[in-house]
Amino acid sequence: MKNSTVKTYFLVADFSISTDEVSKILCLKPSDCANKAEIKNNQIGEPFKVINSYWELSLSTDTDPDLENYIINLIDILKERSSNINNLQKIAPNSELNIMLNVTIKPNCSFPGLLLSPKHMKFLVEHNINLVIDFM
Repeated sequence: MKNSTVKTYFLVADFSISTDEVSKILCLKPSDCANKAEIKNNQIGEPFKVINSYWELSLSTDTDPDLENYIINLIDILKERSSNINNLQKIAPNSELNIMLNVTIKPNCSFPGLLLSPKHMKFLVEHNINLVIDFM
């Protein structure tokens, strides 16, 4: 995994309440967020209209060879807010919760593996959190 990068984040998407309300419920400050129909700029500075609300908590991008460490670190943060996550799902029942892992693998680097314990998978299942892994 040397010279490859991983971005990990918790994403709440497609909710009908405000992003400020999501922050209050979770007792966390987002790394990025937007309400539906808000105008934002994309990566090259062009404006676009947000289609679905989103709220994101990102961890730093790093090069740890053990992919599960990224997920476990995020789960540890979320475990402390288990009841908050349950409240969010009651207040915004149609929201989608995801732990996202974006792995960019540089040429000639080994392909990483992932092992997630039943204890951590249980947390994801109990809170209806999807695990999305994207290899690029």
